[in-house]
Amino acid sequence: GWTRIAILHVNDAWGRGFAQDAAASASREGVDVGIAAVFALGEHADIAKALEQIEESGIRIILCVAFESDLLTIADVADSLGLLRTGYAWILGYGLDFNNMVAVSPNPEQTRLRFSGWLTANMELLEMHGDADADVSFQDVLDREPLHHLN
Repeated sequence: GWTRIAILHVNDAWGRGFAQDAAASASREGVDVGIAAVFALGEHADIAKALEQIEESGIRIILCVAFESDLLTIADVADSLGLLRTGYAWILGYGLDFNNMVAVSPNPEQTRLRFSGWLTANMELLEMHGDADADVSFQDVLDREPLHHLN
């Protein structure tokens, strides 16, 4: 099992909130958030700096909280740093249209290969006895079939 993750997130209310909730959920499961690296929306230099921090941490499980508009930049920089090679796992929030992103990218085949194997996490809060809990399912970003379900 995973014992340590990195969180890469956009520095806005949505990104901070998602990252905080994910860190709390991870902690309850005995998973340490070794680093939370933030970036400003649309800022290539910020994205590069955040990914360099993750590379330096040595953590290989990366939860990415980003908008579709930044994902190609994230993938480009991550690839240049070796963060997309075998041994790394990337998890994204649900609701992004990767098939469309591949179709409209300047190099669809390269984009498809870069996102191959990335997972999306569909997180829904469930009210249980007055406490919020998370119901999470995972699937490959390029395939809409569920791979794993946790609750």
